[in-house]
Amino acid sequence: MPDFYRSSYIDNSETDSDLTVDSEEEDSFRKNTLILCEIFHPSLHGFTRESDKTVLGHFLVIGPADLTHENTSVSVFSAVQNMLSNIRCVMERYPDHPQIRNYKKLILRDDYIRPEIAECILLKGDEKVAILKTVWLRIVQRAWKKIFQERCRIRSQRMTIYSIGWRQIHGTWPKTCAYMPTIHGMLSGLKQ
Repeated sequence: MPDFYRSSYIDNSETDSDLTVDSEEEDSFRKNTLILCEIFHPSLHGFTRESDKTVLGHFLVIGPADLTHENTSVSVFSAVQNMLSNIRCVMERYPDHPQIRNYKKLILRDDYIRPEIAECILLKGDEKVAILKTVWLRIVQRAWKKIFQERCRIRSQRMTIYSIGWRQIHGTWPKTCAYMPTIHGMLSGLKQ
């Protein structure tokens, strides 16, 4: 293993000066863009003296997941399937990832390469990396799913004869279905 490779992943501190955005790329990759990406592996993607040392541990942008045009979605997903099969074949010959211990287990998942919402950044070595935003979308979806189930339960309770009669007599819903949860404060239960 060459010295420049070994020294590149010993110090993996990332500063704002290491990250640059190309103005030409800014139009095609906006802040939150739907893209396809995979975890950077130096043996698979290549690592040279010109490569930015912070590329290790980042997601490498494969391309935009532009699903707005006709017949594009079919070609995008067939291309993803081809990439996955190629990666699985190639990874048998390459060593383990220098930072991720369960890398082989990650790439063997069926959903390894999937459309992600991400902020794309161009590093000094011309590597296009992604900062994934999809994790927050999933957290919000999980929280909303719980709220939605609670709203459905309350609606069904309000439709019972007992609840309708209670409302006609007292002017309010019974205590079991008085509060209808909303989107406001739905993430307040997350630990900090």
